[in-house]
Amino acid sequence: MGTLKKIRVAITGGPGSGKTYICKLLESAGFPVFYADEEAKLLYTDPETIKRIETSLGLTLIDKPLNEIIKAISATVFSSKSALAKLEAIVHPKILERFKEWESKQCSPVVLMESAIIFEKRLEDMFDRIICVYTPKCLAQNRIGKDLWNKRVHFQLPPEMKAEKAHWTILNDNQRSLIDQLNVIISWLEHLASR
Repeated sequence: MGTLKKIRVAITGGPGSGKTYICKLLESAGFPVFYADEEAKLLYTDPETIKRIETSLGLTLIDKPLNEIIKAISATVFSSKSALAKLEAIVHPKILERFKEWESKQCSPVVLMESAIIFEKRLEDMFDRIICVYTPKCLAQNRIGKDLWNKRVHFQLPPEMKAEKAHWTILNDNQRSLIDQLNVIISWLEHLASR
């Protein structure tokens, strides 16, 4: 008897949209979540990966604390699209490999992945459904700082476009109830899980 295919749901959105917060709420409702950014940071503790990143980006990272590694990599890739492409060529295949390994260990019929760049990396075909967390620009900038928001959004699709492409959008605007929106999505996920 073969293994049943899990229903994959991606959670995406722009910088400062509240993706992680929404994922934590969904996780507390019983849905397992794979955090792609956190997995990328874990890869920065792998000596083989760090060596490849050093060679590719011309950085010296070995024996540095993780926070310094992340800072050095961020400063390099968020100022150069070619450096970002080199980093992604090293890290993204490993993250997808880890996701598949993680997914195989989950008991839930529905698994979620949080990633800001689902559409940018053309990963939408990997998922059965995509949820976008959308926050108006001024709120997102207030959450993470205008400079950081501007630096990161430059490398992503506009948040409005992500919302248009997604199957479902959670509007995180401090006006509409997140709980009400999440209850609808949780019901929807539970329905998918029961099929």
